[in-house]
Amino acid sequence: MNQDMANQAVEIVVETSRCRQIVSILSSESVLAVDCEGIALGVEGPMTLLQICTYSGDVYLFDVQENRELFSEGHLKIVLESDEILKVCNCTFLKYGMNIMVIHACSYDSAALYHQFGVTLQNVFDTQVADTVLEEHNERLLVSSLDLQELCQKYSSSKKVSDYKEQLKI
Repeated sequence: MNQDMANQAVEIVVETSRCRQIVSILSSESVLAVDCEGIALGVEGPMTLLQICTYSGDVYLFDVQENRELFSEGHLKIVLESDEILKVCNCTFLKYGMNIMVIHACSYDSAALYHQFGVTLQNVFDTQVADTVLEEHNERLLVSSLDLQELCQKYSSSKKVSDYKEQLKI
C-alpha cells in the first residue's frame, strides 16, 4: 500500500449525532464520491451501506442497515440532494470548474435511495450514460454497457482500477 493510501481516514458511522457532524463537513465539499451497497440493490433490494469519500481521501461508511435514520435525522439526504456538490461513484474523481457528482451506472443506487429513503440524487454525472451518449453520437446504436474497469481502460492509459482497489482493501 502506498503512503497516501495509508494516511486516509476511514470511519464507520452508525450514530445519528456523529452523522450530523460529518454531514456538516461534507456540505463544504465541492466533489464527493458516492457508492451504495446492498443485497440485490435496487427498488426492493435493501441498501445496507452508503460510502462517501472526499476529494482529500477521507472515507465514511454509513451503516444504514443498522440506523435508517441517518438519511433523515442524520441529514445524509441533504448532502445527496444538494445541487452544490458533485457526486461521483466508485471514488473516481474528475476535476471540473463547478461542483459535480460523478457516478458510474447509478441507476440501482438511485432507485434504492429514492424508493427506500426518499432521496432524489442531484448534480450527478453518470459515466456509463456519458459513454452511451458518446457512442450514439458516433452513430453506434447498439451500445454495450461497460463496467467501470472497462470504461477506464477505454478512455485512459493509467493504472487499472483493480490495481487501486487492491491498495484500498482494509
